[in-house]
Order: sequence, then C-alpha cells, then structure tokens
Amino acid sequence: MAATPDGAAAAPRTDPGRGHRGQERHLAVREGSRVELSRPRGELGLRRARHPLHTGLDRCQRPDRHHTRRSPDDRGRHCSGVSQGARPCRPTRRKQVGHVSPTEAAKRSPALQGRGDPSRARPAPRRRLDLEPIALPVTWVLVIVLFTILKPGVFLTQANISSILSSQAVLVVVTLAIVIPFTVGDLDVSVGAVVGFSAMLTAILNVQHDVPVFLAVLIAIVASMAIGLFNGIVATTMNVDLLIVTLGTGSLITGVTAWMSDLNTITGVSQGLVDAVVGHRILGIAPEFYYAMVIAVGLFYMLRYLPFGRRMLIVGQARDVALLSGINVNRTRVLGLVMCSGLAGLAGVLYVGNSGGATPSGGAELLLPAFAAAFLGATSIVPGRFNAFGSVIAVYFLVTGINGLQLLGAQTFVQQLFYGAALVVAVSVSSMVRARRKRRGDEEAEAAMTEAAEPAGDPPDATVPPGRRGNTDSKDTA
Repeated sequence: MAATPDGAAAAPRTDPGRGHRGQERHLAVREGSRVELSRPRGELGLRRARHPLHTGLDRCQRPDRHHTRRSPDDRGRHCSGVSQGARPCRPTRRKQVGHVSPTEAAKRSPALQGRGDPSRARPAPRRRLDLEPIALPVTWVLVIVLFTILKPGVFLTQANISSILSSQAVLVVVTLAIVIPFTVGDLDVSVGAVVGFSAMLTAILNVQHDVPVFLAVLIAIVASMAIGLFNGIVATTMNVDLLIVTLGTGSLITGVTAWMSDLNTITGVSQGLVDAVVGHRILGIAPEFYYAMVIAVGLFYMLRYLPFGRRMLIVGQARDVALLSGINVNRTRVLGLVMCSGLAGLAGVLYVGNSGGATPSGGAELLLPAFAAAFLGATSIVPGRFNAFGSVIAVYFLVTGINGLQLLGAQTFVQQLFYGAALVVAVSVSSMVRARRKRRGDEEAEAAMTEAAEPAGDPPDATVPPGRRGNTDSKDTA
C-alpha cells in the first residue's frame, strides 16, 4: 500500500465532534447540566433532585445569548448578566414556579391567616351552637313542668316520682339490650320473647323444682345467652337476614314458654329475689332502678372506651371498612347478640322479682316501647348514634308523658297510642338527624379541603413537585 504523500489531506472519516464535523473537542460541562454526574446517590441508587427554580425566573430563548457568569447574589434571575444594549430575554409563557420555604408556607396557611397582615386576614369561622344533644332532656324537663302546673300536688310528689323511676327499670334494661345489636347494625326482635322465657324459667325452677333462687337466676340468664348465640350463628354462618332469624326464634321461644307454663301464671317466687329487686329502698327508690343505672354506665363505658365497643361501632357504621381493617365482623355480631340476650334474660329476672311471678305472655308488651325509646335516644346525648344515656332519658321521657296523661284522666289504651306514635316520630327524627349530620360533616370536610388548597393572596405557583422542576426547565430551555 502506497504511503500518503506529504502535504496531502487526510482521508475523511467520522468526525467525533458531536456529528457536526466541528473541531475535535470534549463536550462542554456546564454547572447544573445533565452531564454532571458527581451528584451523590441515595440508598436506592438514584440521584437526588436538583435545586428548585427560583421565583421571577426568565429564560433565554437561545443558549448562546448572555452567558455572563452570575454572582451568588444574582442567582434569583437568569438574565442578571445581560450586557447593556443587548436585547433582553422574553419572559417565559409558563407559570412562574417558586420555591416556598416552610416559614413562608406557614404564613400562607389558612389556619394562620390573620397573624400577619391584618388587612388580608380572613375571619375565623363561627362555631355553631349545637343544641341537638340536649334537646330531649330539655323537652323532658318542660313536660315535667307542664304536668306539675296541670296537676299540682299530685304529679311532682315523692310517691309518683318513685313509681316512675322504679317501675320502669325493666323497660330500661330491655332498651339497653336492644341498643347493642342496633350499634352493630343488626335488628333483634326476639328480645321480648326472651324476657318472658327467662322470667318463666326462673319461676318454674324456683317454685316447682325447689331450685335455689340464685341458681335459678343463673340458669335463666345462661339459657337466654344461648338463644342469642343460636341467633348469631344462624345469621352469620348461613347468611340469613337477622330480622327473619329473630322473628322465627321469638315465635319459637314464645311457644316454649307457653308449653313450660301450660298457659298458667306461676307465683310464689322466693322472697329473697323480691327483696333484692324491690325491697330495701334507697331514697325511696327500689334497687332495680340502680341496677339499671349500673348497666347503663357499663354499656356507655364499653362503647366509649373499650376496644370491643369501638369495634362494634365500626362494624355498625361500615362493615366493609371493618373487614378491610382486620376486624372479625361475624364474631363481633355474634357477641353482640349474646350480650343482648343476656341483658334480656336479666330483665326477665327483674320482671319476676318486681311482680312476684311470671305470666306466659310476659315481656311481649315491652318490645314496642323499647324500640321507641332506643330510636328516640339516638337523637340525644350523641345524636345520630344509639347510646346508653340517651336511651335511658328517652324511656323516662315516654313514661313521664304517659303518667301525666293518666293523671289527667286518660284511658289505659293511651299507653299503646303514645308508644306507637313515639316510635314513628323517633324513627323519623333519628333518620333526619343522621342524614343532616352526615351532610354537615361532608360540607365541613369539603370546606377544609378547599381552604387548604386555596393560596393566600397571589403567591407564585408552587404546585410543581421539586423533583420535576429541573426536568421541566431543561425541556423548555432546550
């Protein structure tokens, strides 16, 4: 192969100068460019995001214009080094993206507005005066005042007050028993039948079989809890509507009660049980009233502070959420039904001690007023939620109205009329309260989100994540 003559041009070859046949040289490394690979890497092997863009940024349209090195004080503007007489850069069409410090963000927060510039301060939202929790107690007091005026010297006496508080303790316990499945989102209509069954079983064991009264009471309560366990297992394992299950169970238990008693009233219960229920009065009030109050306090404490009570509330409000949270929904429902039937059995024992005997149809008349009181109590103390204290107030509110009407000369059938009307009104009002509180909560949440997203004044748009600001800028300036 012949050598190339001296002075002859070299054969053309691929130019390493970035494909433009330019002078061979290394690529320019500018500060802040993508070629700079000296940035540290994180634990995942990724480089950290670049520094955010500054406010008031103007970008040059071509990279070969105004390359005067900037001083640290002039880094807030891209065109701070424009020579005199040179055409300035056109401002970018993009919204200015600013770097907001934590202090500045705190100043712009809606929660802190008004602490800086008084002229731009927003008035704090007015707190609404919520009277719903005390509406029922206030109404109860007004009813007492009304009947006291209409029947002075008869209604507001110690004997009448003691009769109202003591005689309705059984109804209070039955209402509290119904509150438990209501809290879980279930409906148990066999409670009245369980009350009659427990009362009859206690009387038969103690009177006809000479079983000690304490053991008879224990057997009756355990048998009642077994009924609740049966209801829960059938409803959860076979996926049957609990209303249908308890309706059939209630009818079955009523038949068993009639069969055990042979349709006869059993009397002659041990005097020890009678004394424990209505004897040894405290402040003129029978002990059964205090038993009911202890149960109400215990139920309130369980639903408010114990983990099982919290799980019951979650299951009753949203079962899908409870399942996703890892709560055993079926077990919670079954335990709630067992507790409900246990309280119903205890109410049957109080029924026997109060009356001294048991009837085949005993307990059935308590179902309607218990439902009315439970729904009416859901509008008080904790509106929109079935609660213990609200149910107690609702029971005595209804009983006070019936007692006052009877003192005014109303017939005995007014009791059924009053309870029926109260149930319809209570269910309607409870539904309205729940819907309104849900709507109010949604509106407050939406308003809070709007205030949090609304900027204070006219700050630069700082919504672009810092990790993407450098990439966006590099695309615009290319």
